[in-house]
Amino acid sequence: MKSKKAIISFLLIILLLFACSTDSNFDIDENEIDQVKISYFEDFGFLNEDFHRTIEKEVEVKDFVYAISTAKRQPGSVDMPEADFNLHFISSNGDSEAFHLWISEAYATATIVKINETDIAYELTEKSRNKIKSMLR
Repeated sequence: MKSKKAIISFLLIILLLFACSTDSNFDIDENEIDQVKISYFEDFGFLNEDFHRTIEKEVEVKDFVYAISTAKRQPGSVDMPEADFNLHFISSNGDSEAFHLWISEAYATATIVKINETDIAYELTEKSRNKIKSMLR
């Protein structure tokens, strides 16, 4: 009887771990990111370096990192119209990661792609979409 309970408990733990895991491939450490620079989209695979806003407040940077870290990979091929923004994450050691972002009233969801991997799209959670959208206003 105890072994049956142990097996069921083990299976429940495994299911819980799978349910809580993300499909994101982004290894971004919120403690290493110093700033997020935002620019308007110009072309796929290209980072517009004419940044119109820089996020440096720790809590806001963490919100952006959380949004990217919890984004879910979307199945199928990517066939998207032009994006709204570029996000450029800059870490304290000089590393950086850049994304195209679709987030406007025209879209029911918010979607990102890595600038150098435009064939894989990720969808932000509703909570992150709302938070990021309010910060971009």
